[in-house]
Amino acid sequence: MWNPRTYRDTDYGLESDEQFEPEGLEIEVPEVSLSAPHIMTLLGPIVPEELGICLPHVHLMHQLPAKFGIDAQLTDQDAAEAEVEAFVSMNGRSLVECSTPDAGRMIAPLLEIAGWVPAHLIGVTGRNADIFASFMPNAQDRERLVEEFLADLNEGMDGTDARAGVIKVGVSSAGITDAERATIQAAAGAHRATGVPVTSHTESTAGAMEMLSLLAEGGVDSSRVIVGHVDLDERSLDEHVELARTGAYLQFDQIGKPSSYPDQMRAERIRALLDAGFGDQILLSLDYGHRSLLTGYDGSPGLSYLSEWFMVLLMEAGIDAMTIRRLVVDNPSRALTIHPPSQASTRSS
Repeated sequence: MWNPRTYRDTDYGLESDEQFEPEGLEIEVPEVSLSAPHIMTLLGPIVPEELGICLPHVHLMHQLPAKFGIDAQLTDQDAAEAEVEAFVSMNGRSLVECSTPDAGRMIAPLLEIAGWVPAHLIGVTGRNADIFASFMPNAQDRERLVEEFLADLNEGMDGTDARAGVIKVGVSSAGITDAERATIQAAAGAHRATGVPVTSHTESTAGAMEMLSLLAEGGVDSSRVIVGHVDLDERSLDEHVELARTGAYLQFDQIGKPSSYPDQMRAERIRALLDAGFGDQILLSLDYGHRSLLTGYDGSPGLSYLSEWFMVLLMEAGIDAMTIRRLVVDNPSRALTIHPPSQASTRSS
């Protein structure tokens, strides 16, 4: 549970004049213009500098079909709130809840949690991989999907006034299906209209590269795309470098999962990518979509694992504190910033 006496008390090896927390913010958050760069949370826009330590891909609440089993049903609001509070108690500030409508998105209880817990919660629009997306209405209707995504982005999700802050797409391991292609094309259209970034579920380097190519054809610069699950399995450094050279963000989000390869190897790979000059493109998150992985359900390791343990492994791999700050504060802030089209065109002219 969140404890104000221990909140923000961890220094992660910082010097006395260094900090993870955003600098120069007033206690009263200023009004944020939607025509300027901003990040959209469930409670409204914030300036990018306010994001703080962020997990850009988590699952707090979703209701999946029964065939996925009880462990995959994240439907307990109290458990979700306890999970966020534990994350906050370890200096966490922001979370992107990446459950899409086809994967059981639950915005109303998340909106209530956002009003109680001192953390920024961000929701997503879009569709997941074919195993979810193909069963939805308009699964291959690009124009209707664009309308759906824009409604979530501009009006609100699931009957609330909480706007999505990210567009999500999914790619299956066997290759991009018709439903996934329609989602990707629609995501490109919604991105062009709003400047909202795109995040993704990917299962292979080849699929991620094909997805980036389709998004580029639709007018999405790769620097506005987060490639998820790049550590789903043990991949070569060459594969990660190939992805990084596109300019996209590489998201290591399988951290702490017992079924994945050791976290020490993951930390060493991140160090290798930093040494190769791709430090501004690395994101860290915890894609825990099962009760058994979340402390709110008495599972383990929980969303506090990044701050409690993985940052220590990064330091043991030779990564200094301010570089870690870049991975968990600066990079997510840049990746999640919405650049409205008028502002983006002015910026590039």
